Amino acid sequence: MSEEDIVRAKGTLKADLALATETDESHLEEIALQSLHAQKVTPFEEYSKLVDGVTSADVKKVSDSGIKVQTGMCLFFAFRLFKEEN
Repeated sequence: MSEEDIVRAKGTLKADLALATETDESHLEEIALQSLHAQKVTPFEEYSKLVDGVTSADVKKVSDSGIKVQTGMCLFFAFRLFKEEN
């Protein structure tokens, strides 16, 4: 996975959340989903910093784990691991 792929996936993750909070209805849905899955709501600024903090080494760790996922999902799993470790 190239650095360009990782940068593109990071942008996609952040854009997806930005779009998910564009309307009142979708914003409330995103808050509900985060509450259910993480028991807290992560503000976009914090989410963005966490996504930016994921390194190619984090992505490689997930990739090497044997889980077969697309680039964006690999970055998502790396993001989750990074968030849990920090």
